Amino acid sequence: MDRQRIVIVANGFFPLPIPMGHITAAIRQHGFEPEIIPFDLRNKWDAPTYARAIARHVRAAYHRSGRKVHVIGTSMGGIAGLYAILFLDISQMVQTFVAAGAPFDGSPVAAKFSRVAPLAGCLAAGQLTKGSWVLHAIKVTPLPAGPRYISLGGLSDRTCPIPTHELAGAENHLWSFSHRDIMFKSWMHGMIADLLLD
Repeated sequence: MDRQRIVIVANGFFPLPIPMGHITAAIRQHGFEPEIIPFDLRNKWDAPTYARAIARHVRAAYHRSGRKVHVIGTSMGGIAGLYAILFLDISQMVQTFVAAGAPFDGSPVAAKFSRVAPLAGCLAAGQLTKGSWVLHAIKVTPLPAGPRYISLGGLSDRTCPIPTHELAGAENHLWSFSHRDIMFKSWMHGMIADLLLD
């Protein structure tokens, strides 16, 4: 068991906080110390804002432990996590980046809400829509050397349908999961933690 190896988890869009004990337990059973990015509605409304929060947590964990950290980003958390690595100077602090159900090529569900979401101050729906400036910036920016990059697509995921999860330069895997499984099923995070041991 290596409790000093920290796994930072950045969850996807959800307008209310959800219990996270099942996720932390699954990761801890594999010998890692999980840290969940605390719920903050401002992070859910805007991917770059969320990316800055992720970068702060990565820096704090890295300086506290003196070791590179793993980052798991689910759905929007995967977009924001990769944005942080690409543009916020944390790539040398990250050992592995895992995106699960992150729509790097745009989400059809986000596209449906992109016209009305700004009325509530939510920019994220538009940012997760195919062709957005956030997804374009990610697409045209090479992955920095250092971290191992993994992207997981779900065979039953309608929010991030195959192949929208694919990320150039990453290890792209297809697993049997739905978008809901990413946040609410502990077995998902247990399997992801297994990847970190490879």
